[in-house]
Amino acid sequence: MVHGRASWGDRIHALVLARPVPNLAGDRGLLAANALMFSSRFLLMAVGAALGGATAARFGYAAAFVVDALSFLISAYYVWLIPGREMRQETAEPHVDADLSVKKPRLRVVADMREGWTYIVQHKLVFALIGVNILWATGGGACNLLYERLGAVVFAEGGGAQADANVAALYTVVGAGLFIGMMLARRIGAHVELHRTTASFMGWMLIAHGLFFALAGLMPTLWMAGTMLFLSRLVVAIEFAVQETLLMRMLPDGLRGRVFTTDRAAEIFVMSLSMIVAGWSLRFISARTLTVISGLLSASPGVLWLILFAMRRLSLPQSAESADDEVEEKKAVLVSAS
Repeated sequence: MVHGRASWGDRIHALVLARPVPNLAGDRGLLAANALMFSSRFLLMAVGAALGGATAARFGYAAAFVVDALSFLISAYYVWLIPGREMRQETAEPHVDADLSVKKPRLRVVADMREGWTYIVQHKLVFALIGVNILWATGGGACNLLYERLGAVVFAEGGGAQADANVAALYTVVGAGLFIGMMLARRIGAHVELHRTTASFMGWMLIAHGLFFALAGLMPTLWMAGTMLFLSRLVVAIEFAVQETLLMRMLPDGLRGRVFTTDRAAEIFVMSLSMIVAGWSLRFISARTLTVISGLLSASPGVLWLILFAMRRLSLPQSAESADDEVEEKKAVLVSAS
């Protein structure tokens, strides 16, 4: 629920790790693992934004692109270090995944997408969660464009290096909000699961993050706008950790990668369209107005989510939240985090 909730590169990286994380961490450690994984990523996002702005200002954009490219190689190396056997869940029917690898060694893009969508449409709660991400992307796609426009145009007095510094500052506070939100996600998520309030929590947090983002477009100074963006990203980071954990728990191991691939592909596609429309709309409306519209669109999936649960069109299975035998463990997490 990067970038908006995370950058496109972050989304694709999450896609690579979507399947092994539940198998490595187990069900009880999944929320903590997600919080740790995403918090470390967003911390580096904040640090990287600051360093990127400094590198571009001191050595030029070419040097910044080279450094960015090297970071992807380093990331790929660490993903390669993950043992393949740890990425698979031992089941009573080990031949299922084996058959796929033996009979279909070639790239199965179309088949994987078909299997992913088939599962999604047959399970309405999964369909709703995917829909939340896609609907969020209608407003979230404009995020990166707006960070640049707000920092480099709206709040840039002298242009040049000042504009670059402003953009870097906005990305830094966004990354800091995402990092701190993820650090808080384990405790808050455990509390939410313990009290069986996951559904309402997700809805209201989505609404709150969108309203904070919209308010950024009304702020008179860079730092006030940055504060609103910080709060928006902090709130959505907590929601995102809870949402991702919920979805990971619901998906069978053999289909988790296919469903996440389908989800991310659809979300990135809508984000791309959103960015195109946002760029075109700036010919007619101001960046401030677009920020308000983007925030309200990003909040809309929270409204729809709450309505569906209020109308009892959706419900969470008990297994998706804390099971009875996990209550004491959740309480222990809350106590240890105090």
